[in-house]
Amino acid sequence: MYARVIHVDVNADKMDAGIEGVEKALQDVIKKVQGFAGAFLLVERDTEKAIYMTLYESKEDADAVWKSGVTQDVISKLSEFMTGTPIVEGYEVAIKA
Repeated sequence: MYARVIHVDVNADKMDAGIEGVEKALQDVIKKVQGFAGAFLLVERDTEKAIYMTLYESKEDADAVWKSGVTQDVISKLSEFMTGTPIVEGYEVAIKA
C-alpha cells in the first residue's frame, strides 16, 4: 500500500468550504481511480493547516494517478482555499490497522 500526502495551509475563513471541496473531489474523481484504497483529511483550525492523504493499493497505482494529472487538477480546483504552495509527498504504508 502507498500513501500520497499533501500538506497545505488553509485560509481559516474558507476551511469549511475547503472541506466540502475535498469531499466533492473524492466523490467525483478520486474514488474512481484505479487502486484507490481510502483517504483522510486532517485539519488543524487553530494553525490553519491541513493534511490530505490518499491511499492506493500500490506505488504504481499512486504514480499512475499522479502521471495522469488527476491529483494536480484536484489541487488546482482547491487552490482558492489554500494559502501558499502545497507540499506533496509519497510514503510506503508500513502498518495499516
